[in-house]
Amino acid sequence: MMEHSNKRFVSIRIVVFLILILVGITGIGLYVENQVRFNRALSQTMDRLGEAIDLLHEIELNYYQLRLDVTPEPAQALQDFRRRIDEFDAIVLEIRQALRSTGQRKGFVSISGQLEQEFQELHDDVHLLETSWETLHDKLVGNWVRVDQLPEVNERVFQQSFQFIHDRLTTINSILSRSLNAHLKKIHTTALFSVLLALILIPLFYRITVRPIVQTYRRLDEAESRYRTIFSMFPNGIILLNSRLEVLDANPAALTMAGVQDFQQIKGMRVDTFVEESFRPLLQNMVNTIRTQKFLKNQRIPVTTRNGRKRLLVFDFIYLESSGPEPMIVANVVDMTEQESIIHRNLDYQIQLEKSLMKQVVEKKESETRYRILFESIKDGILILDKYFRIIHSNPAGTQLLDGSRRKKILGKTIGEFVADADAWEAFASQLRRKRHPVEAELEFVRASGEKFVAFIRGQAFRYPDRKDKNYLILIYDITQRKVHEKERQELQEQLRQAQKMEIVGQLAGGIAHDFNNLLTGIKGFCEFGMMKVPPDSKEYLFFQKINIAADRATELTKRLLAFSRQQPLNMKVVDLNEIVQEHIHFIRRVIGEQIELLVNLTEDKTTIKADPVAIDQILTNLTINARDAMPEGGKLIITTSCVQINEDYSRVHQWIKPGNYVMITVTDTGVGMTKEVQQRIFEPFFTTKEVGKGTGLGLSMVYGLIKQQQGVIHVYSEPGKGTTFRIYFPRVDKTPQPLDEGLPPEGIAGSETILVVEDDDLVRELMVEMLRMYGYRVIEAPNGEAAWNMFQEEKDLKVDLIIADTVMPLQGGQWLRERISNVHPEIPFLLISGYLGKEEQDQLLSQQESEFLSKPFNPVDLVARVRSLLDKARKKS
Repeated sequence: MMEHSNKRFVSIRIVVFLILILVGITGIGLYVENQVRFNRALSQTMDRLGEAIDLLHEIELNYYQLRLDVTPEPAQALQDFRRRIDEFDAIVLEIRQALRSTGQRKGFVSISGQLEQEFQELHDDVHLLETSWETLHDKLVGNWVRVDQLPEVNERVFQQSFQFIHDRLTTINSILSRSLNAHLKKIHTTALFSVLLALILIPLFYRITVRPIVQTYRRLDEAESRYRTIFSMFPNGIILLNSRLEVLDANPAALTMAGVQDFQQIKGMRVDTFVEESFRPLLQNMVNTIRTQKFLKNQRIPVTTRNGRKRLLVFDFIYLESSGPEPMIVANVVDMTEQESIIHRNLDYQIQLEKSLMKQVVEKKESETRYRILFESIKDGILILDKYFRIIHSNPAGTQLLDGSRRKKILGKTIGEFVADADAWEAFASQLRRKRHPVEAELEFVRASGEKFVAFIRGQAFRYPDRKDKNYLILIYDITQRKVHEKERQELQEQLRQAQKMEIVGQLAGGIAHDFNNLLTGIKGFCEFGMMKVPPDSKEYLFFQKINIAADRATELTKRLLAFSRQQPLNMKVVDLNEIVQEHIHFIRRVIGEQIELLVNLTEDKTTIKADPVAIDQILTNLTINARDAMPEGGKLIITTSCVQINEDYSRVHQWIKPGNYVMITVTDTGVGMTKEVQQRIFEPFFTTKEVGKGTGLGLSMVYGLIKQQQGVIHVYSEPGKGTTFRIYFPRVDKTPQPLDEGLPPEGIAGSETILVVEDDDLVRELMVEMLRMYGYRVIEAPNGEAAWNMFQEEKDLKVDLIIADTVMPLQGGQWLRERISNVHPEIPFLLISGYLGKEEQDQLLSQQESEFLSKPFNPVDLVARVRSLLDKARKKS
């Protein structure tokens, strides 16, 4: 539903955005179109004005023809002269009317008055032409006269009128031309501004409005995908209901409990259709309670599935006010059918005794003696209540359950006084009054001392033969321990799921780190080459140095990933844990600062373990940093070591550790502590409670991986405001510890021996070959273990002084090659290298010495020094 709502919201916003763009473009288009129509009208008017000027020239020509008597028919010419004057007058009137119709247009009002004045004067001048024509007409019509007989007309006035008319038409044409040019320029400017404005506003509007919406939708879509994955994989049943108890959604676990395989089979169905008719009013009461209290827990509801099976389900309800168009109820469902069956099997003997006892009490008063013996000997609590539910009899077990051994103190009290939840007792008592058959429930009781316990209670009404009032027989069975065991089992199951999840993430992290280690080996190695080739005071040397620093940081990150995934190559040796802690104390003091007090208490017992000293340092460093960050205002950091023995009983209760002898190191701080929820996730990679930029979330996950890789166990205990304690257990060994430092030969690492380099990564192989040849060694190459083995098979006299081989390669790795070469040439030493070790490779390397293994990425000089060291050792042995 959330996904559809988000899509609908984004669609509406995008549609509104497109409508706004369309309206803007339409408005600009209409404005430009209107301006174009206006300019077209002006152009047509100017065309008519040009026709008027041409006609004026014809009138002037006819006039002079008449005056000079160069026309064969003066009368006809005179009529043509009059017709042209009328045409000219009509054109001028048409132009004047057209300009008046556009005179009120914005931008044209300023020149309309000027044009009107010009047209008024033009009208007066045309009138002079008409007067001159009348004079010519009166004298010439009906007469054929010579030129010297032509009446004298005020030729100067006539010529001036022509000139005035021509000048005014020219003026009007100039005004209209300027106006037309101005409007054309305005259209161009407006269109250009509109385009520029659109080019600016549309991307800006998209950046401000649409892109955040799309990004928000993408994040919501990712959150919806994560929710759907968790929803589908959750082991408990999850059902989403509306206020009418209609099913809106359900996960696969809930479908299994409902006896269906497809959600469509129960979609829209009411939950009460699965419930017995008699239970439906109680279910409705639950709904009312959920609406009022917003949640309701531990509701045991018997249901009948779609395939007809009877099941007992326990519901936890949460009422959500704003999860959609209407409120929604989320139900967490646990199938208790099997657990209930176990309870009934465990209580079968007690129930049989109870039935026998109740039958004897009701039917035979004479069996009081047998009843009393049975009543007193049953280990479960038995109470007899009067009609007001007051206790009138109790066996010793019932007295012990409710108030120690003081029977008289509980007699006369109602049993409801010992029940923690009054509403739950009232519901049980109501059923007990109404029903004839036994009624069962799980209730929490409170002893007189205030101690609480959970009990399975079973009751039934009965009457003594000589009494009218009802009495009630109650059986109380303490199930507190069983509840504790169920909780521990659930916690163990959760730990198992967490371990499996971290194992999967670890495999992924290890694979990524393996590829990165090969790349980093090449980067660091050739960077070292570059630093050797340039002067130390050059810019190039500085550039190589910065590349090397960045590669070192990347190397540290891959080490953390490999440590978490338990695939980091380790140098396992027998060491004294106290000695490692003692050497690390000065570093711890620098890390925590002066405001934190450091207390160290090391046991005097022998603390020898098989571990990697560097890995132990990393574990202590990360736990120290974690403790420091938990005490921003100061506090105490306490580090202790001890030798402990875990027996079978302790291991049976705490299944996270196996029986045996351990050396335990404890790191305790007095900081802010952690909640249960945080404790369950602290070892997950990239999980951190620190602010962004202040933690990678890999510290404790690396601690977890390193401890597991060294066969150790870590346990954390913490409470908010009370600090945190980490206990780390390493298997204790009864051997003499080895020295912590085994130095490599500092000088004289050059040589001339023959080295076989077996490496599948071309870049890493090229680096090793070049470095070894630089120091004088003869080098043979092979891309994998199988190719190297074939060399020995094909060349029987092949002489090799040392073999360097990667442990993880296609077509057989270094371990495979070592096993075969050792059978044929046991004198050839091996140097195994790797940036990633699987479980099988780790087990094979646990017994090897440090001088036989080198982890990627490595310094090229360290590689040559290690080669020299192995060759010297081999020479001494021979």
